Amino acid sequence: MISISPLARSDLDRVSHLELAEGQDRFVNPVAKMTTGISARVDFHMIENDGAAVGVFKIGHDYSQKHGFAQDGEAGLMGFLVGHQYQGQGFAKAALAIMAKYLAATYPKMNSVLLTVNCDNPAAHHVYQRGGFVELPELYFGGTTGPQYAMRLGLTGKAA
Repeated sequence: MISISPLARSDLDRVSHLELAEGQDRFVNPVAKMTTGISARVDFHMIENDGAAVGVFKIGHDYSQKHGFAQDGEAGLMGFLVGHQYQGQGFAKAALAIMAKYLAATYPKMNSVLLTVNCDNPAAHHVYQRGGFVELPELYFGGTTGPQYAMRLGLTGKAA
């Protein structure tokens, strides 16, 4: 069964085994790079299947300062990764299905969360849409590998 939990910086080695698929480094950093030199305003979270780490993501609390489409104080979901060795088993879909409820419980003052997904990554875009993320009207051009869709997820029981 899929669950999500906070991941302390002292426990980041629990996700160090997660691998990228070939070409996936265009869209997400490897775990070693994703977890080093990170601002204190970023929290890590682990996706588990029956207690085993299968994925990781970050919540950035200064997202609105760096992304013009974000509302003041709106956080960003970044570096969402299900390890290559666990892909194709529905773990990303299952994690996104519980994401809003998890984030609402973990961050009670948060009303919504944003992410960007590369326009050349239709599989991820589709999974995020199925997970409840809604595309914003304009593309984001601040990424390193081309235009990206900006998407927002309203958190359970809260206005987005």
